[in-house]
This record gives sequence, C-alpha cells and structure tokens, in this order.
Amino acid sequence: MKSIREQIRQSVDSELTILLWTGGWDSTFRLLQLLFLEKREVQPLYVLDLSHRSPIHELQAMNEIRRELASRGMVGDLLKPTIYIDKSEIDINDEISNAWHRISKKRHLGKQYVWIASLCKQYGLEGIELSIQKRSSEESISESLAYNLEENRMDADEKTIFNYFSFPIINLNKRDMQHIAERENWMGLMGLTWFCHHPIYHPFRNGTPCGICNPCRIAVEEGFGHRIPFLLRFGGKYLKKMYHSSIMNFIK
Repeated sequence: MKSIREQIRQSVDSELTILLWTGGWDSTFRLLQLLFLEKREVQPLYVLDLSHRSPIHELQAMNEIRRELASRGMVGDLLKPTIYIDKSEIDINDEISNAWHRISKKRHLGKQYVWIASLCKQYGLEGIELSIQKRSSEESISESLAYNLEENRMDADEKTIFNYFSFPIINLNKRDMQHIAERENWMGLMGLTWFCHHPIYHPFRNGTPCGICNPCRIAVEEGFGHRIPFLLRFGGKYLKKMYHSSIMNFIK
C-alpha cells in the first residue's frame, strides 16, 4: 500500500486537481463544478480529526455522494479515491501556528486552517483548492474569511497560512451556489451534504445539527436554517453568545 506521501506525490505528478473535500455544502459544490462543468480529474483530500463527532457524519455524507455519483454513471474515473490523512500525522508548523494565534486575537479563525496549511508545507503542496465562500450576511461580512482574503486586505499572517491555496468559489455565496445547483440539477446531491461541527445524538436519524457551532450559525444567516430543528436554530444564536461571553471565558 502506498504511503500518504507517495499518494500525494502521484496526484501532483499526474496534475490532478487536489480539492480539500469535507462532504460539506461548499466543497461538494466545488467538486460537482469540477466533475460536471470543467470535466477535470479530482483528487479529494480529507483530514480526519477524531477529537470531534463530526467526522462520522462527514464521512457518511461523502460516501453517500460517491454512491449517488456512481449510480448516475456520469463521472467515470474523474473522481479519484479520497486520500485520508489523520490530523495526528501532520507536523504542525510553528510559523503557521503563531500566525493563527495573532489573527485569532482580532477575529475568529478556525483552527483547521493551521492543520491544512501545515499539511501543505509538510508535503510541499501548492494551489490546493479550498472552498471558501463569500458571505452575504451584512453583519458579518467584515469578519468573514473571504473578505479578509481579498488581495488588498491580506496581511503577512494571512499569507503565511493561506498562500498554499487557491479559492475557486470565493466570489460565490450559498444562494449563488444554490441557483447554479438548481440549474444543473445537483440539488439531490447537495442535499446529502453535512455541515455541523458538533452534531447532537438523535434516535431516528444520523445526528442533528447543533445550531450553535459556526457552520450552523452561518447556515442560518445565509438562509439555510431549515436544515436545523427550529428550537436549536432559534436558541443556538443566544447559546453561542453566552458561550463566548466574558463570564464563560472566566469559567473556561
């Protein structure tokens, strides 16, 4: 069996499009663009973080999407087997980590960007496709990652983390993607995606979105809250504010 390094090197040498795919809305939309509209060979990468519950749901979503694509028989060999990399096998780079800490003092930035940037540095990867989308909620645009990755706004710390990636959908928001998916008849596939970082156990389904985590709150802000149960959707906003309050920070 080939090592992770050999698999990645083969993908680079074969000039495949390397896409960080999580089974979420944004990266799945980009996957479908690549396969159906651009007819490009795609090598998905997935970083497995077993410290959270979400990987179970993400892996299930990706498997279901693959099965549905196979049943349509329309992508052939364009979609390559996913390369899975355990987070514990990534050598976290100090320069990248320090840049993340400085940014985090100013605004929220997911810790996953430290892992995936360190992964790219570790394996000598460049131009990896990262599916960051434009935000449409006015109250959060200035805090959004897409806004701060505009060329004239990126500072040295952002460049330290994000210079390994390309951002093919950074000018699209979720509504834009929905319109394209509807036009291309992808909504059945998009409905299989998963987004919550901290799913709640449900006896009759494979987990329920928590309504509190950042992906859940973004889903609500972007008009996709229907995928979250009403009480969690409504209460999540206030629970999140409480969690990030000065009182909770003191307790934590």
